Amino acid sequence: MPLVTRTGQVSFAPKGDKGDKGARIRMRVWGASVSYLEGKQGQQFYDIVLYDNLLYLCIRSHTSVSTETPKQNVASGKIKYWEVAQSWTFIATKLLLTEKIKASMIDADGIRAVNVDISGKITADSGRIGPFSIDSGMLSSKTLYEGTDSHVGFNLSAGQIEFYNERTFARVKIGGNTKFVTIEGISYDAGIDIQSPNAMIGMHIKTLSIPLFVEGGNIFLHPNNDSYVSLHGIVGNWRNISVSTSLNNNDDNVMFINTGNIEVTLPPDVPGHTIYFKRMSGGVRLTGGRILPAPGGKEMSSIDLDYASGFVKCMGNYWVMFYCG
Repeated sequence: MPLVTRTGQVSFAPKGDKGDKGARIRMRVWGASVSYLEGKQGQQFYDIVLYDNLLYLCIRSHTSVSTETPKQNVASGKIKYWEVAQSWTFIATKLLLTEKIKASMIDADGIRAVNVDISGKITADSGRIGPFSIDSGMLSSKTLYEGTDSHVGFNLSAGQIEFYNERTFARVKIGGNTKFVTIEGISYDAGIDIQSPNAMIGMHIKTLSIPLFVEGGNIFLHPNNDSYVSLHGIVGNWRNISVSTSLNNNDDNVMFINTGNIEVTLPPDVPGHTIYFKRMSGGVRLTGGRILPAPGGKEMSSIDLDYASGFVKCMGNYWVMFYCG
């Protein structure tokens, strides 16, 4: 079988040169004896200058002279080297969107930028940043519950942080300017204030670790007159005492393990405060308050513990003794 072949000629075009990348913007203050470029093919820059508080675009490459400023050139009938900014049709897209310029070069109102990455310092006294509003030194944000006209949001200022829920009326305030008023009508400063007037919604903390650890000042649990406080598994403070000392407001249970005689001063009057005690072999004298040996007894300034165990309870302005056994 004959072998059939076909030949032809293939031409290869030479590889072309890379195209011109185009001129880039160059901004500066106008001066004499300076070479300015219009940005035509082969030139690296096109020049924009600031003169007499106006911007001018170079439309013909030239070297400037002191006797013909951009303002004079635009007003003259000579060859035009400059075009004043007001007649630029490309100012928004060319200057603001496609070129990199410094913030110090911009002095304008109503500028809107899209997909801008910002680094460095931002100063804003009012307005919006995404979902956040700035007004009177406060940063805030809120959003609607789906299908309702109620908001949930926060307000942040130098003095206070507030989280609120208009649907449940719950509010949490944190900060130095936070105050609250008790049922008795007394106003207090509070670092954290949680308000939830909705009878069906409160605060829930659940964790396998220590869920609440409060250290420091007084702790008040004040239910309404028709409410109560339910506490499970209370473990009171315990202290062993062997020498003369003073009892504290946070003492719940004390054991006197002294062998000789000691004198112990009662804490300041806190109505309702109860201190349980256990005395071992030594003598103990309580002093430092208005003491009643029993309800209805005669007031004393000190009392010796004659029984091994009992408790002393602050009732009004008196410490009243109760004995066990």
